[in-house]
Amino acid sequence: MRSSARLVLLRGALPGAAVFAALFAADLALGGGFKVFGEEARGITEKVFGEYLWTTVAAQLRILGAFLFVGGLLGAAVLLCWRGLLGRWPGHPAFAAASLALLVHSLAVAAHVQLHPQLYAEGLCMRGPFLAALQKTITHGLPRWPFHAALLLGLALIVGAVLRFRRTVLVATLVATLVAALAAVLAFSLIRPGTNGGSPARPNILVVANDSMRPDRLGFNGYGRPTSPRVDAFSRQAVVFDEAYVPLARTFPSWATILTGRLPHEHGVRHMFPRPEHRLRGAVTLPRVLGQAGYRTAAVADYAGDVFPRMDAGFETVEAPDFNFPALIRQRSLNAHAQIMPYLENSIGLALFPDILEIAEMAHAGTTTDSLLARIDAGDGRPFFIVAFYSSSHFPYVAPYPYYRLFGDPTAEGPGLYMRYRKLRESALELRAGAKQMNALFDGTIRAFDDQFGRVLDHLARRGLDDRTVVVLLADHGEMLGEYDTTGHGDHLRGREAHKVPLLVRAPGLAAHRVPGLVRTQDLARTLTKLVGIEPPSAFGGADLGPLLRGERSTLQLVGLGETGIWFTSGGGEFFERERIPYPDLTVIAETRPDFHGEVCVRPDWDDLVVVAKHRAAWSETRKVIYAPAPAGIVRESMHVENGREVMDGAIDPALSRELDAFMAADGEVVGGYVLPRAPVAEP
Repeated sequence: MRSSARLVLLRGALPGAAVFAALFAADLALGGGFKVFGEEARGITEKVFGEYLWTTVAAQLRILGAFLFVGGLLGAAVLLCWRGLLGRWPGHPAFAAASLALLVHSLAVAAHVQLHPQLYAEGLCMRGPFLAALQKTITHGLPRWPFHAALLLGLALIVGAVLRFRRTVLVATLVATLVAALAAVLAFSLIRPGTNGGSPARPNILVVANDSMRPDRLGFNGYGRPTSPRVDAFSRQAVVFDEAYVPLARTFPSWATILTGRLPHEHGVRHMFPRPEHRLRGAVTLPRVLGQAGYRTAAVADYAGDVFPRMDAGFETVEAPDFNFPALIRQRSLNAHAQIMPYLENSIGLALFPDILEIAEMAHAGTTTDSLLARIDAGDGRPFFIVAFYSSSHFPYVAPYPYYRLFGDPTAEGPGLYMRYRKLRESALELRAGAKQMNALFDGTIRAFDDQFGRVLDHLARRGLDDRTVVVLLADHGEMLGEYDTTGHGDHLRGREAHKVPLLVRAPGLAAHRVPGLVRTQDLARTLTKLVGIEPPSAFGGADLGPLLRGERSTLQLVGLGETGIWFTSGGGEFFERERIPYPDLTVIAETRPDFHGEVCVRPDWDDLVVVAKHRAAWSETRKVIYAPAPAGIVRESMHVENGREVMDGAIDPALSRELDAFMAADGEVVGGYVLPRAPVAEP
């Protein structure tokens, strides 16, 4: 028995580990460096291998450990299967173990390539026509069932090997199985889901959001593709706000507004990289108010929700990945070793490598839903307030199999077949050429989210929580998908595609209907507190949408106010890059804070210019006035809605212009048309 164990270890596990060590080395040689939109970011790479060298080395060593463990396990397993099935050891056990381990690994990677092709684009379709053709064959030429069949065959071989290996092994296996089954039965009988609170006086509140989701891409708004069957059904049970807007189309400021009821210049989060003192520290927030009223509060999210650990919003529990420079290094290290990912996309792998959730090239909606459902069931008798934030439709529009294939063009080539891939300097012609496929991929991400939203609704129904839970569906912002020859969000204020969001509320006692009047996400904190019978604090801004929810009114005559975010680059071909106050790109104006977990923050000496350079706007349901400061002077633009899209005109609406002036005056001191920061008041 000892000689057999020694043979398995020396000629099974060690050769398997050696093969995987070689795979690790190949990844390291081919995948080093940091790239931004396909271009090497030398400054970041120098920082990684300079200031953060040991963080980088530690990340690589952890990944190497995973490679060695998986390789050793596969090598030992295939050798044991050989012995169990054939009744003898192979003539060259080390060679057999290494070869079979590599074969099994190739099948595992191929299955994962089909599931998450975006993760492998850099290593396959971007490395020449042969590898591109290979990846496309896997993703678009093969069905899913052969991989499932291979998995079942592998399990059958393992079972067969165990049955034939030794009778003692069989007996031990049966005993272990019976013990495990008994333990599971006892666990399920003794550990039941906690009691979920919620009563007519204090219902639960569940806020579900999908990053960048546009309302015009949802079926209940007349969209032609079947992107949202579960959301469409939900809309027939909910109050639907047709004109809902965010004040700043970037994730961090938008969520700060939702949770405080304040505009960005009031709560202080003006862009994605605020310093620690500007992250709602000590602010009156919806989670804090509800927590004081007896709610348990939580936020769960995947990669775009990395803002939640960075803001002091007052949640009891936050389940979301971190965003800081060490986390960026660990995430990029995992990206470079994509072929270990088939073995890490599970609960154990996520526990060992939580930065997997920060990888944008993988779709994590299912994991987010799993966390959300567990959080719903983790009751302690209190009603819950839970925010679930999905990154499904965020750039680069990544969806797993089969969603990336649903609406896309199978004749497309390169990484654009699987995700939105753009150059750092993309021309309008290049954007237009890929717009059809880009929009198809975006629609696929919405369908992927829709299925997860359906899982959440089904879970609420099974748990009997439908009639005591307020469910809010929205987005943190929309997305430009070629309009005005631009993509993304937060860069300019033309059009409504980036600032307009879906907003649906289903609550006990509310009849389903549509609201045509304009509302803002800063109205939500006040509205939700009143909806559950809590008097909102005076610190909450916004309006109470209760009359609209109850159908008493169709509009409150509200005005939308908004601003742009930070511009990440120092120049480009888009119109807003030519018509703005310039400042350097993010690598210059931002710094990493070693005193604050390696967080990326805008440097204090650039903060004022970033705010001065912002474009601002005021709008109604049908008109908009835009303020755009530039070195040559101030430009005001007027737009009106025509056939669902904003069109430029020269007729400045005087009422909106006054609203815009008041908005700017509240933000700073207006001097020569420019909004300048107010000088601090000297203490007496």
